[in-house]
Amino acid sequence: MSTLSVPLHRTPIHQAILGDQTNFRPASLPVSNPTKSFWIDSSADANPLAGEGSEGELTADADICIIGSGITGVSAAYHLAKAVEADPSLGELTAVIVEAREFCT
Repeated sequence: MSTLSVPLHRTPIHQAILGDQTNFRPASLPVSNPTKSFWIDSSADANPLAGEGSEGELTADADICIIGSGITGVSAAYHLAKAVEADPSLGELTAVIVEAREFCT
């Protein structure tokens, strides 16, 4: 098995590159025209939950806030629900998923 050495120090040239903030631009997410997956573009009713809960005020009493409803966010919500179901000592937890666009896009 081969190993890859990883230097644990920064040379002055690396420090200069990392410290130079002129090469970075501010994040511009979410973009106005995101790429859509094939399954959403192929059918008008492919995502029936797309607009669910997207109007009104945000809740102030959630125990857990999951940011993003992509595969990671939905997976986190699913596994959280399963954990609460398996362990009654956790009590009731209220979770909210916050998404910038449409649910599961």
